[in-house]
Amino acid sequence: MSADMAPLVWFVLIVAGLVLASLLLNVLWSREQVKKDLRQQGAAPIQVRWCPYPFGDWVVFYPATIAFRAMFVDATGCIQTARCVVHTWFHSVHWVRDDLAYLDRDLPAFWRSLAFAAALFLTLFGLRHLWSGTFVWPRIGLGGHPPAPWHGWPVTLLSIASLCGAVNLFAGAFFRSMPKAKERRWILFARVIAFLGWILFLASFPVALWRSSLNG
Repeated sequence: MSADMAPLVWFVLIVAGLVLASLLLNVLWSREQVKKDLRQQGAAPIQVRWCPYPFGDWVVFYPATIAFRAMFVDATGCIQTARCVVHTWFHSVHWVRDDLAYLDRDLPAFWRSLAFAAALFLTLFGLRHLWSGTFVWPRIGLGGHPPAPWHGWPVTLLSIASLCGAVNLFAGAFFRSMPKAKERRWILFARVIAFLGWILFLASFPVALWRSSLNG
């Protein structure tokens, strides 16, 4: 690592550490809000478990929230399990209905069309940059130098992540036409491909930083 790159690497590591610490503190606080909400309803919490995406896949229906799965004793003395989300900023608890699944057969035509259009865009984006092997970040603002273009492995990871996102959106757009006997396999496939896409997308950034440090 060159002397010029060392401050940038330390800056990225410090920022990532602060973001991770803030996330964990927010999760702990939100977990306590779930317990508090259960007690206000006359229930006794047994276990409240954080379910990050894709394990808490219902969080996709509630932007800027944290997903939890709770086990509790209700007012009648029976043990129940339920899903909920906690809004990141206001920490209000919303309980998710039991029939809400990762893919929705009753998704309105507008949202299915939007998912299909987004899937086409991600497909074209992924194939184009996978073929060229280069990705140029758009310039943000008027001043300063444009971001350095990506080459090689970072572009490959980003392109495959884009294709995974496209497959996931296609699965949602065409889920209504799938036989009910294959619903569970289709949902599992969509969840796995979405998880893989996010892993590849996040991995592309440290790989790009590592390559730039070698070139520097």
